[in-house]
Amino acid sequence: MSSIIVQPSAAHMQGTFQSTPDAPRSSLFTCLACHVAFQTADIQREHYRSDWHRYNLKRKLVELPPVSADVFTQKVL
Repeated sequence: MSSIIVQPSAAHMQGTFQSTPDAPRSSLFTCLACHVAFQTADIQREHYRSDWHRYNLKRKLVELPPVSADVFTQKVL
C-alpha cells in the first residue's frame, strides 16, 4: 500500500484524524478497512467498535472499496 487516504468521519470522530501526509508512519494509528488514520490508540479502538467500521469490514471481505463516513451516514439515514 503506497499511501493512507484520510477521509472525513462521522460526528463522533471529528477532529481525531492525523491529516499530515509527512507525519511519521510509526506515530499513526490506522484502520486499513476504512482508510483512515487516528491520533491516538483510544480513538482507533473506539472506531473499531463503530457500525461504519463493521460495514467496511464486510465490504472488504467481498473485495469492495470502503465507503466514507459521510456516505455511510447517508445510507443509514
